[in-house]
Amino acid sequence: MRVVLWRLLPLLWVSALSSGCATDRESIQFEQPQDLAIPPDLTRPARSGFLALPSEQPPSTRRQTLLPPLERVSRLAHNQQQWLQIDNSQERLWPLLEQFWQQNNIALQFNQIELGVMETLWFNGREQRFAEETRDKFRLRVIETAPAQYDLYLTHYGVRKVDSKWQFRPRDYDLEHEILGRLALSIAEQQQQQQRQLAREADFTLAAGELSLQLDYARAWRETGLALDRLALTISDKDRSNGLYFINLYRDNFSDDGFRLIPPDEQSDKSDLKARVRLEGNRQQSRLTIENLNASEQQQLLQAIRQELIRQEMNAL
Repeated sequence: MRVVLWRLLPLLWVSALSSGCATDRESIQFEQPQDLAIPPDLTRPARSGFLALPSEQPPSTRRQTLLPPLERVSRLAHNQQQWLQIDNSQERLWPLLEQFWQQNNIALQFNQIELGVMETLWFNGREQRFAEETRDKFRLRVIETAPAQYDLYLTHYGVRKVDSKWQFRPRDYDLEHEILGRLALSIAEQQQQQQRQLAREADFTLAAGELSLQLDYARAWRETGLALDRLALTISDKDRSNGLYFINLYRDNFSDDGFRLIPPDEQSDKSDLKARVRLEGNRQQSRLTIENLNASEQQQLLQAIRQELIRQEMNAL
């Protein structure tokens, strides 16, 4: 009897624990903890954290910029033939095609927008062994199929050196498809780049002798100082509390073609002109003006500063 009880004791002990845990679980009540009190000299931190999306500004204060939509780029195929279809004007499309060949270091021997034809020089675009025995070139034909719609057809030509003589190789459809894919990607990327460029240009508007910046004052002060440095202008003094940069210039900085940088060998020991760059602003936007220059000089310098600010913003993306 004692042996039986001894063997049953572990089972009774586990049963008791289980029934006790069930009772304890039923009696637990979870309560929402109270937020800690905020000391009077501090403010409550925002609960939106690092990943929170920015809140939309009220319509009355939000700056709206209307940008042209991205043009459609489609890749079509029929049997082995593939081509691109693009919704765009020929005047806007052609520079994108030229940029593609330039980015790939491929020179054009024929470039005629009126005929809609581009043709490259023979080039060696292969890195494998004995690549010097082959050459390739491409012809791109742009055909208008509807108003502001063009089809792009790419044709590959290849030659191989056999017994010291060049002989044509079969047309490489796989290579055509690869280049078409790269071309489509390049056009899409360039269009996105143009969108970003237009957006940045809208952040810096020049009118009535002043440059409006969609930057808070602290950032506008920093970016303006960098822009003046990159324009090779000497900052003799600055007063951040009053928003002033004191700069030295040369009369040769200004020309009929606009503001120009002066090479070091053309700079004299003493500058010809002294001007003030005045910056005013708040937490949303700023305003930049030039003092102590005539109207033409002010316009040229403001335009140069604007272009440099846009370039800095584009590089920061």
